[in-house]
Amino acid sequence: MLVGTGADRLLERRAGVERGEVSFVDAVTEAGGGLDTSGVVPVARWVTPPGSDRRYDTYFFVARPGTGRDPVADGREAVEVGWVRPAEALDRWDSGELTMISPTISMLQLLSGFASADEVLEAARRGAEPVQARVLADPPHGPGASWVWWPGDAGYDAAATVSAMGWMWISRPPGVESAT
Repeated sequence: MLVGTGADRLLERRAGVERGEVSFVDAVTEAGGGLDTSGVVPVARWVTPPGSDRRYDTYFFVARPGTGRDPVADGREAVEVGWVRPAEALDRWDSGELTMISPTISMLQLLSGFASADEVLEAARRGAEPVQARVLADPPHGPGASWVWWPGDAGYDAAATVSAMGWMWISRPPGVESAT
């Protein structure tokens, strides 16, 4: 999602950036300037473990979307997009309607504990010391399977868990525990 610009020209240049025909910096410049990222706050980072077939190094951010901005799928990494509350996304995942990977599920669980976007942004701006996730060494699969824990979760120090390459630096609301 592009945050900080309403420039439709930048969206038009997206495919060229993805194909490597134009740099992201050139696309932004051609669209009329820079991006206002002052409202974008990083809250987590996940890195795929070595040896995985697909590797990623992903940061999670929170921000308010621009007024009247609809998300746009790229047709490859995101084939369907829309605005939905975190708890609804988790319900749809648990029922098998949505497919998500554990970092996304973990972040949605965190976000579902906040009453509003304002609360999320306030907690994100306050920040917290980075904490590292722990995961089951041999995770179960399927909706409702538990395999990610954060400090303070029951099971975080269980013998079957190992440190994961996932960190967050936003405080959870009181009483919220992960259930991934």
